[in-house]
Amino acid sequence: MKSLTIIKAIGLSALIAAAVYAFYGPEAVSPLSVEASGVASAVSGPGNQPRAEAGKTLVVGMPPEYERPQYSPPEEKITAQTPGVTEVKVGTTSFLVYGTGVYFYSADEEKWCIIAELPVPDESLFKKYRSNAAVWTYSTEIGLSTGAPGQIWTGYKFYSGEGCNGIGGAVFYDVVTGDIGILRHPALLECSAGELAVSGDNLVVRTSRQVEGGSYVCNGVVAIDLKTLKAVSYLPVESDVITDNDPAPGTKVLGDKYNVPLDKVLAGEAGFKRKEAPNWSDAEREKILSEGLVPYMVRTALEEARSGMAARAARPKDIRSDHMWIDKGRHP
Repeated sequence: MKSLTIIKAIGLSALIAAAVYAFYGPEAVSPLSVEASGVASAVSGPGNQPRAEAGKTLVVGMPPEYERPQYSPPEEKITAQTPGVTEVKVGTTSFLVYGTGVYFYSADEEKWCIIAELPVPDESLFKKYRSNAAVWTYSTEIGLSTGAPGQIWTGYKFYSGEGCNGIGGAVFYDVVTGDIGILRHPALLECSAGELAVSGDNLVVRTSRQVEGGSYVCNGVVAIDLKTLKAVSYLPVESDVITDNDPAPGTKVLGDKYNVPLDKVLAGEAGFKRKEAPNWSDAEREKILSEGLVPYMVRTALEEARSGMAARAARPKDIRSDHMWIDKGRHP
C-alpha cells in the first residue's frame, strides 16, 4: 500500500479514534496497513516493502532535563531534526512524536505527515483523578516516547511548582489498529513521566516532580506488571533530591545518578531500594483485568474524549510562558 494512500485514507478504524478525532477535528487518517503472521507483523512501505517488524522493543527518549527549544510553526515541514521532535522506532520503522502529533514519512509526498493526535487531559479531569491536590494553574503535556511491538507509548509530564499542577499517566497509539489507550495508574497520577520503556509484560517509567528551583524523585522508577497491574518503585537510597538550585546545608543532590539506564535499575545495579508503589485495590485490579487491559485503556481514552475532557495542543506548550515572572534559567 503506498504511503500516499496511508496518509490520505479516511478515518482511524478504531472506535476511540472516532471519538477523539471528532472532538479534536484534525485531518483524519487511517492506521498503517499491517500483515500479521503469528507474533510478527510488517508495516508496508512503498512498493509493499516491509517497513517495520513487531516483536522488538527499542527505548527512545530525550534526557529528562532539557531546555525547551523554540518550535517550528505548524505550517512548516516537520523533520527528525526539528527541535522538540522525538524519533521513535517500532521495529525498524521510524515515527516522529511532536507535541501531540504522531508522524509517519510519506515517500510520495516527501514529507512527514501526521497520522494520529495523542489526547491530553483537561483541567476538568483534575478533580476526578487528583481530588486532594490543589492547583491554581493547570497544564499537562506529552512527554517522552518509546517504541514497543506495534505501538508507541508516551508519558504525561507537568510542572508542579508555584501553584501549577497536572495529571500523570501513560498513553499508547497502536500503529496497526489505530487504537489509542490511556493508563491512569495510581503510581503515575501524581508524577511527571520521564524516560519510559515497554518490554515484555512490563511498563517502566522514571518519575519525578519538578518544582521551583529544583526537581525531586516522585515515586522513583516505577515498574508496572501489565499482567497483574501491580506496581513497585525503585528509589535512590541516599536522597530524593535530583536537582536543587539552592540546596540546604548537607543536602545530597542525586543529579545524573537518578538517570541511570532503566535496565540497570531493575537489575539492582544502580543501588536503588525496591519498595511498594501506590496501587489499585485488589478489587479494582480484578475488575480491570476481567475487562482486559487494552480494552480498559481504550475505553478510558474514549470516555475522556466523549466527556469533552481532552485538550488539544498542536505543538508542545511551554507552561512557563503563562508565567513570565518565573526565571526560565532556573527551570530546565
